[in-house]
Amino acid sequence: MSREELLKVTIEKLNQLSAKRLEEVSEYVSFLANRIDDKILNEGIKNIISDSKSYEFLQEEDELYKVSDIKEKYQ
Repeated sequence: MSREELLKVTIEKLNQLSAKRLEEVSEYVSFLANRIDDKILNEGIKNIISDSKSYEFLQEEDELYKVSDIKEKYQ
């Protein structure tokens, strides 16, 4: 089903709903849109951080501890 057909069918079904049910659907659609926006925002933040040179010094730092330094292992 194409996007246009899906929108048409959805609008027809929405027209059959009561005002209260239509409000619930609207809130749910807003929730989904916000979730998508949050995901896009988080991806953008990750990209900015990974491209940033602020933490570059951590990649150059020598390993301070090795597995052999562990005296007791959690099981």
